[in-house]
Amino acid sequence: MENKQWFIYGTGSFAQKLTTLMEKREMTIAGYIDSNPNIKEFEGKEVIPLQQVLAHFEHRYIIIASSYYAEIARTLAEHGLSEYKDYCQGDSFIDDFHAHTVYSQYGEDILIESVMYQIDKDKTGFFIDIGAYHPYKFSNTYLFYKKGWNGINVEPTPHKAQLFEIFRPRDINLSIGISNSYTEKTFYIYDENAYNTVTKELVDERKHELNLSPREELIIQFQPMNQIISQYVPEGKQVDLLTIDVEGSEMEVLSSIDWEQTKPSIIAIEMFDTENEIAHYIVNKEYKLVAKTIGTAIFVRSELWN
Repeated sequence: MENKQWFIYGTGSFAQKLTTLMEKREMTIAGYIDSNPNIKEFEGKEVIPLQQVLAHFEHRYIIIASSYYAEIARTLAEHGLSEYKDYCQGDSFIDDFHAHTVYSQYGEDILIESVMYQIDKDKTGFFIDIGAYHPYKFSNTYLFYKKGWNGINVEPTPHKAQLFEIFRPRDINLSIGISNSYTEKTFYIYDENAYNTVTKELVDERKHELNLSPREELIIQFQPMNQIISQYVPEGKQVDLLTIDVEGSEMEVLSSIDWEQTKPSIIAIEMFDTENEIAHYIVNKEYKLVAKTIGTAIFVRSELWN
């Protein structure tokens, strides 16, 4: 992402706000694009015609800062550009939570931070986020990323990969799924990506109970956790936090870990009821349940928790 040439499509107040945020992230803006040919300059930079940008800037990435997103996106698509890969909506760059400290859906990150403080308050750690969903929205790891941590984000939804590369450049970002074997699976994608799953039973249940159907089905590559760990976790590196939100496939993720080789300090896993097979499995791996939110259970290695 370092070689990207950033262009903002728009020259209004939204573009000004986006410019300020990007400059704070030390992202250099190459220029602006506008449909009005009479606008030649904006924020001290040239306003360049779209055709010129497409013809002369090979590594361009266009951020649409306009209320006419649909029309502009349609024009870009006609030129062969793909959403997220080549352009995105400006809202994707504006962190609605930038003035807050909570990024998780139910405040899990604050609970994890409190637990981590009791284990090693000065630790700048390493995380693995399985089913990461979004770089910061509902993220259990973004708070730690902002504190200097880094790690691995695994999110199979194809168009999310570009967002992770933009917002989480220090991390390893993988657009695959996790299973207990090397395989291909059907991945069901919903309009609300938080519902995305490989579990057909869950798809049928949502159709019956919520009248929700996936808008798309894709074949996705899946790998075991052991492969991800051996390939991407530096030798001798402790995994301080493992967070799992995989909509029904939790046991496949857990069972693909070599627990003799890898024992994360903290596990945060989607779980609404702690009296279940998955909770018992984790406890039997010598973990203690230390905190619970509406939808997540937080476990700590027993030896770390007195």
